[in-house]
Amino acid sequence: TAWTALRFPVHRPILDLTPHAELALGTVQVYAGVGASVRLGFSLPSHQGAGTIRARAAFLDQGAARSHAYAFYRFDRRHVAYNKFLEGNLAYFGPSHSVPPIRDLSDREFGISLRFASGRGALAKLARFELQLAHVIRDREFVGQVRRQEYDSLALSVRR
Repeated sequence: TAWTALRFPVHRPILDLTPHAELALGTVQVYAGVGASVRLGFSLPSHQGAGTIRARAAFLDQGAARSHAYAFYRFDRRHVAYNKFLEGNLAYFGPSHSVPPIRDLSDREFGISLRFASGRGALAKLARFELQLAHVIRDREFVGQVRRQEYDSLALSVRR
């Protein structure tokens, strides 16, 4: 769950800071983490936009059909107690392949989000679109991993 801790100026924010915490107690991964997002731009939407490689509903704040543009930076730090993908089975059913995991990890993400939303008159029939481009840097997850992971993510949402 995320909340906005700082919005400046208050009525038409151009900067906001949103801390978050997460906890996963599953059969595939067990971890706890904290992080924060910073956005700088105009007409900041109430939602945080697309996460990297995560599905999301297009135009989460339908009521505010306005254009926006902002740059963002996200930082996440987590402690992973168990990762089945790296450590194999929890229960012993025979030999299980595994690699020694690195327990403390961080992700960094930065990018831009742009939305064009026509809302009145003849322009209302034009498509509205949102584009988000992000670059992600992930720490090495296991001992022996040669380098950290870096990749780009592009999300495009179109609504007519």
